[in-house]
Amino acid sequence: MTPRFDHARGRIYEAVAEDVYPLLEDESVSLVLCDGPYAMGQAGWDEMELDELAEWYRPHIKAWGRVCCKSATSYVWGTSASWAQIHPVMLEAGWTFRVLIVWVKPFVQSLKSDAETLRLFPDVTEVCGMYQREESYLAPGTHLQYAAGGSEDNWIREWLASEWKAAGFSRKQADKALGTHGMAGHYFGRSQWALPTREAFLRLAHHARDHGAPHPGDRGPWFTIQKRSYSDTFLHLQRSWADLLEEFQDVLAEAEKKRPVFNLPPKVTNVWHHESIQGAKRLSRKGGGALHPCQKPLAFSRRMIAASSRPGDLVLEPFGGTCRAAVACLELNEDQARRFVCIEPNLDGVDYLGPVIDECRFTAAQESLF
Repeated sequence: MTPRFDHARGRIYEAVAEDVYPLLEDESVSLVLCDGPYAMGQAGWDEMELDELAEWYRPHIKAWGRVCCKSATSYVWGTSASWAQIHPVMLEAGWTFRVLIVWVKPFVQSLKSDAETLRLFPDVTEVCGMYQREESYLAPGTHLQYAAGGSEDNWIREWLASEWKAAGFSRKQADKALGTHGMAGHYFGRSQWALPTREAFLRLAHHARDHGAPHPGDRGPWFTIQKRSYSDTFLHLQRSWADLLEEFQDVLAEAEKKRPVFNLPPKVTNVWHHESIQGAKRLSRKGGGALHPCQKPLAFSRRMIAASSRPGDLVLEPFGGTCRAAVACLELNEDQARRFVCIEPNLDGVDYLGPVIDECRFTAAQESLF
């Protein structure tokens, strides 16, 4: 399938999302920005009934489960009523709900209406559910070192435990050697694992050397790593701990990649105040008139991408509309660049993508220029 817009950082497809999902590799997407139907009759693509939304979204959410990595984040826009329909499907698919963002529009036509004609409080909001996947690592707020300890990739924990056991000791004896109560569990077990301090490491190594079984190899005492060889045992053990510390930084880096990313923007809560996009800020159709009935502020895509993705990550916008994710990604400097895939079917006879792609080309040119 040939994209309508093809750039080094991403692609925009004129297609239905179901035809593009198969083109995406398993676990390749880090962030989903979903702004699909609300069941409000805003356009041809929005005419389903409210109670039909859950089943309409279900195959899309299932596809996200395949293409999203195990630490992905998704933002799902809707009215309070439409989001309530979609929310259970997200939970069933294994996404963890984090927070409900509320967009407050300060100036809307309903506030100017005759109060006597209104029978409900004027609704000046849209909502957006934030979800994360946690198939491998602990929740945000958990100490990264503890999360790394629970990783199958943490060979350091396994190696420490195997060295101590092979020397003929139990964990209880490790606490005796350390002069602690229960600390050995942090060094040898998964729960709240920690890399031993230099002092603790040397105490364990000296105890194993002086009181444990002889080492079966010829590489020196227990707890030594044969990266470098020193004639002095103490120097060899010191170097071994330094090597472990260096390796541990790599373990932490891998753990950081595999847990959901979140960088809180300064002074931002889950209540977002922003006017609706009106006037010259709205993209226009060729021939005049607003391009899209539901154009979101570009500031929102910028905020979500900065908060919930890393440089180099792939952002998926399955119901592109005005493809704010593409524009936000194209604006970023090279060292902060994200990749994107945006999808818009143009099913109701309106060429949404024409003006959008013109904007993307202009944005990409400006980024290259500066």
